[in-house]
Amino acid sequence: MYDRTITATADDQRAVRRGIRRYTASPWFIAVMLVAGIGALTLSATSVVTGNDAVLVFVAGAIMLLSLAALIWVAPRRLAKTLVIGSDVFARIDTDGFEQGGPTGSTRMPWTSLRSIERVGDSVVVRLTPSKTRLVFPGRLFSDEAIAEAQRLIAAAHPGARPRR
Repeated sequence: MYDRTITATADDQRAVRRGIRRYTASPWFIAVMLVAGIGALTLSATSVVTGNDAVLVFVAGAIMLLSLAALIWVAPRRLAKTLVIGSDVFARIDTDGFEQGGPTGSTRMPWTSLRSIERVGDSVVVRLTPSKTRLVFPGRLFSDEAIAEAQRLIAAAHPGARPRR
């Protein structure tokens, strides 16, 4: 039905990184972590909290901000680098399932193991079921028609289920 192979580029890595970053943390989570981290650092720097408590509050704030930085910047960058520039990456869609692969191997998944597929900016996100695991691919790996066909096949594999995002 659909078979496409691309050679990964730096633009593809950036697309995957943006797709991962979008699903790593919600804007609300980021805002709460920023406010809490900065608030904890501010409290420890003022006379509101003193002594050992000030050190604990400072450490808690620093850990929150460093964790947020790792979640937003470091993890997506490292994961996107698993898409090696210059390597061939492929996607196949047929009535039996979805197959994807690259230089490190391939994986075939029946439609019953997929929850959704959607274009998100310049990437494509595939959600697995029953977990909330997401696979992120460069957007140019999939045509709009292939995504529509995959969505139809996922819906057919889950009769009675309402579409999820």
